[in-house]
Amino acid sequence: MRSDSGKPSIPSVFRQMHENFNGGVSFQTVFDWQKAGVMRVEDGNHGNDRPRSDEFVAEGTPFVRPPNLIAGRVHFSECDHINQVALKRVRKGVGRGGDVLLTHRATVGRMAFVPEDGPQFVTNPGVTVYRVLNDEIFDNRYLYYFMLSSHFQDQLAARTGDNSTFPYVALTQQRKLLVPCPPLPEQRRIAAVLGALDDKIELNRKMNRTLEEMVQALFKSWFIDFDGVPPEDLVASDLGPIPRRWQVGNVRRLAKLELESIKPADSPGTEWEHYSIPAFDDGANPAADHGDSIKSSKYVVPPDAVLVSKLNPQIRRVWMPDVRRADRAICSTEFMPFRPAKAGRAFVYGLFCSEGMQAEICRRATGSTGSRQRVKPREVEAITVVEPSAEALNRFELAARPLHEKRLLNRAQSRTLAELRNTLLPKLISGEIRVPEAEEAAESVA
Repeated sequence: MRSDSGKPSIPSVFRQMHENFNGGVSFQTVFDWQKAGVMRVEDGNHGNDRPRSDEFVAEGTPFVRPPNLIAGRVHFSECDHINQVALKRVRKGVGRGGDVLLTHRATVGRMAFVPEDGPQFVTNPGVTVYRVLNDEIFDNRYLYYFMLSSHFQDQLAARTGDNSTFPYVALTQQRKLLVPCPPLPEQRRIAAVLGALDDKIELNRKMNRTLEEMVQALFKSWFIDFDGVPPEDLVASDLGPIPRRWQVGNVRRLAKLELESIKPADSPGTEWEHYSIPAFDDGANPAADHGDSIKSSKYVVPPDAVLVSKLNPQIRRVWMPDVRRADRAICSTEFMPFRPAKAGRAFVYGLFCSEGMQAEICRRATGSTGSRQRVKPREVEAITVVEPSAEALNRFELAARPLHEKRLLNRAQSRTLAELRNTLLPKLISGEIRVPEAEEAAESVA
């Protein structure tokens, strides 16, 4: 929207921002910033320029789709890859470190900031690449935080239309969005405060990935490879050689399926700790949802449960929840809550994460399409597994539990940091609070 003078009309929320920054904010649309050579905005390739099915390879240039944007970053390890033939043909949507990514098709408004040392990549038509071309005007990480704020997201939502069966914001609509530009030093200070919180969250994520790898390696060594067990102590079984005094059983002997149902809508004012598939995919943090927004029945989540997805089991979703309110923890019925029986929680988690168990679950999945397949919980309960001796289970629990406890502590800290970042973000962007106040708040949770 433009005024009679041809300049963009300034909504009231931005007029307040202008006042908070003592009149030092320049307001332009995405189109104006592009025209001035300050930023480049483009989506992925359409039509004949798109990578073809035979151009996807095991190793190559990452091809970024909307699902690869999770919790503000790009999961490059989960991206498909294209070969050099496709890379040379694509005309746009080629990204690099420092870019800001926005999903604008089907899933609208998901954001990610690509680290400065990130790889070259190509986006599909559902992802827009925003690139700062003049770093004397915009700080690229500030741009990311502005686009993450309600000041940008509300504009985006207002321009979201339906294209056939999914929401969509075309580039022509994105170019009409207003992007204010505070003084560069202020941008950098804001980005530094919020970036420090996100950097700590990312450090915790990397630490947890290492801890996860350690736990899975330990499980594989003890219960799959039987490392350290002499050949003479292995005996024949229906599942092949297993250590003496171990036996063949089934999942239900080691973990009990808990399917207690509850209707959160019966307590509309209660805030529930909601473990859902989208919450798992978006960083494995439960949502805080009020009962009146939860229309269907859910399962109760016991504090010692391990949640295993029955939906599309080809995507491994195994969740060790850190339940904070046992009386308010619920999960989607797309999860199967298992509680330790003979085995400890660490073993149950390792069992469901193991490749062999995942293959067995996938083998039992049914459904009309690959995107909506499910497995029946009672069939998972009945899967035949090796049942270790009580001594082995106890020793493993003692070894693995501290690693899991550290993972849960890191996750809890990251949740606190994310909550603080989400509180500070709109206030810093609008100028309601200034950087020193935000720094003081950040130091309190460091």
